[in-house]
Amino acid sequence: MRTLSALGVALGAILLSGCGPTEREAGQAVLMVAPLLTLAGTLVAAAYARMWRPLVKGLRFDARPSLYVAGVQGVLALYIAIFAGGEADWLLTALCFVGSSYLAFQCVCLRLGIVAGLRRHYTWLSLLPWLLLYGQALGFGFFGSTSTEADGIGVILWCFPGYLGLVTGPLMLLLAAEVFVRRRRQAARVRAESLPRPLPVARIL
Repeated sequence: MRTLSALGVALGAILLSGCGPTEREAGQAVLMVAPLLTLAGTLVAAAYARMWRPLVKGLRFDARPSLYVAGVQGVLALYIAIFAGGEADWLLTALCFVGSSYLAFQCVCLRLGIVAGLRRHYTWLSLLPWLLLYGQALGFGFFGSTSTEADGIGVILWCFPGYLGLVTGPLMLLLAAEVFVRRRRQAARVRAESLPRPLPVARIL
């Protein structure tokens, strides 16, 4: 735990100080791992929908939009790797940090969507975090912004929300535990309602 915390702080300090990857390198790394993250998010969204389905009528998850997005991202990742000089030096870093942040954002979006009753839009809620994370990666990867403010925002959005799983892991466990408790309560309520009710005393007499 302390090692992961130290690593997160160290990476943030490196990126902010300019000693890490350039913004273009960081953006291209995120774009190249994006298809894998989208597929991982698809599995998480599908599992979460299946857990909630007994509790929320009409909740459906269609994986096709996510697979289409992953396909487009895959084409762009190949283009960057072959024609845009994308390198593999920062891929693992992007996969770990951005992946954990993406899944953390996704879990929050899915839970808020269920709270708001957006069951018909659940499929698209799973892709909502990419509007923020992927758009920034496109800007960094192809235009290489050099402003200090953009660099700071990139560190915050890509690295710290998930923080190498230190946030994402407990968040996912908490959400799963919530569903488990709700389903246990629902099952107990159904069993209680199915029991025969005792006859009134006056009727017995």
